[in-house]
Amino acid sequence: MTIEQDRRPAWTFRNRFRIVHLMYGLAFLWSAKETFGTSGVLLAAILCAAWGWVFWSESRPRAFAIASLLLPLIGCLLGLILPATQAARAGAGRMQCSNNLKQIAIALHNYHDVYKSFPPAYIADENGRRMHSWRVLILPFLEQQPLYDAYRFDEPWDGPNNRKLLTHMSRAYSCSSHQPSSFAQTHTSYLAVVGNNTAWPGQRAIGFSDILDGSSSSLLVCETSDPQVSWMEPTDIDYADAIELLTSRDPNRCSGHISRTFFYEWSHGRNVALADGSVHFLIYGIEADDARRLLTINDGAPLDFGDIRGTVLDTRRLRIDNCIRLGVFVLLALWPLPWVWINPHGSRAVVRTRGETATD
Repeated sequence: MTIEQDRRPAWTFRNRFRIVHLMYGLAFLWSAKETFGTSGVLLAAILCAAWGWVFWSESRPRAFAIASLLLPLIGCLLGLILPATQAARAGAGRMQCSNNLKQIAIALHNYHDVYKSFPPAYIADENGRRMHSWRVLILPFLEQQPLYDAYRFDEPWDGPNNRKLLTHMSRAYSCSSHQPSSFAQTHTSYLAVVGNNTAWPGQRAIGFSDILDGSSSSLLVCETSDPQVSWMEPTDIDYADAIELLTSRDPNRCSGHISRTFFYEWSHGRNVALADGSVHFLIYGIEADDARRLLTINDGAPLDFGDIRGTVLDTRRLRIDNCIRLGVFVLLALWPLPWVWINPHGSRAVVRTRGETATD
């Protein structure tokens, strides 16, 4: 038997070794990315490199013992990756929705500058039927003049022409934290609170002079967690429902912006815009008296937003999906461990032994 023939099994073994571990490495990197995001790829790459060094060493148990010294480094990386990744995801959605509400508040102020009042909550026909929403009236002040020009005020909001504009909703009306994908282009999360003594008394438009309690104490637009209103629809939330919404301590009713850690998620508040144009984050379950003072504009009891009292709801839910991803990641990370002792001398020693035998 020639040397070339003797070496062929060793080459076949090494080639098979590389393919199997390439597949393992790709699966491990994918699992790390799904579990921790792009930051997890670095962690997986370090572990893959460590396993590669262990398996190509002449003594796998000894190499594994040395590689175990990396565990403190891996623990530090996990400690950095998890909170940073989750905080970024949670904060981005909340900030986007807050910016949208800020744009709406500025548009309402610009409308007031031109017409000397805020828009009415809706425009009705001679029979009292609601025809058009305030969200349509402020389109020019949201840099949506072409959309405003295409809208016809001589037909209802859901008329033949206006119906075609439903999917052209301004991005300022969409909050990604609340809206399912099927509603992302047609339904809004931002509603006015309509009722007597509020900033939106209905068909009648009011100005700053009517807000006797002060613009910094009066709610203008509220963020809702269950968008069921088309953005052109002249429908908002009435005073009684708004009181119930703001004071509710039922997690199923007031679920909205989600804060997340790796293992838990919870909701605890919504964005609101005040008549002075400021946007604040309002916790769930505020006191009923505070809710009434916040919604009314002329009750003689102005409310400092910082004095609002409420109960922080315990709405924590275990993130089962992340637990499963973490379990798969840990399983893949420990998958090669039995082979450390099944073949303690490693593939390099096997190849060297076969080479020496062929040479002899």
